[in-house]
Amino acid sequence: MTEKTSILQKDPLLLLLLGACPALAATADVRAALGMGIMVLAVLLLSGIIAFALRGRLSQGAGFATCVIIVAGCASVMQMLLAAFLPAFYNQLGIYAAIVAVIALTGRFAGGVKEAESMGQAVKTALTIGLYLLVVMVIVAAVREVLGFASIAGVSLDFFESYKISAMGKAPGAYIALAMAAAVVAACGSKKEKEGK
Repeated sequence: MTEKTSILQKDPLLLLLLGACPALAATADVRAALGMGIMVLAVLLLSGIIAFALRGRLSQGAGFATCVIIVAGCASVMQMLLAAFLPAFYNQLGIYAAIVAVIALTGRFAGGVKEAESMGQAVKTALTIGLYLLVVMVIVAAVREVLGFASIAGVSLDFFESYKISAMGKAPGAYIALAMAAAVVAACGSKKEKEGK
C-alpha cells in the first residue's frame, strides 16, 4: 500500500465521525467547504511547524497532549483572524469555525509530526493530510449542493431544478454523500492492495 493511499484511507473526514460532524456541517455549499478546508489546512501547517520545532524539548509522554494544545491554539488564532478580516465567512461557518481543531486532531497529524525526521517532512505530512481533507470536503459539498439545491458555489443550475433531492441539502444528505465518498475510497484502496500483491 502506498503512503498516499494509506493517508487517504485514514482521512479523518472519511473514517472518524468526530472529525466528520463539524466538517459535514460546512458541506452544504462548496464555498463553505472550501473555506473550512483551507482553514483546516492552514491550522495543520502552522501546527506542524510549531510541533516539530518543539519536538526535541518535550518529554516522550507529552507528545500528543502538546499537539492538542498547539492545534487548539492555532485554531483559536485562525478563528480570531477570520472574525476580524472575513466576518461574512466567519458567520457562514458559525460555531463550526471554533472546532476546526477537532477535525485537525482526528487525523494522523500528531503521529505524522512525531515520526517526521525534518521540518520539510513535518510540513509535507500536514500539507498532505490537509489537502486530502480539503478535496474530500469539496467533493461532498459539490454532490450535496448539486443534488440538494440544484446549484454549485451559489450559481443556480436550472437543469437540475426538477431533479432536486431535498434530503441531500439536510443533515442526512451529508452522511449519504460522505458514505458515497468513503465507499469510493475503500474500493480504490482495496483495488490497489490487490494490484500490489
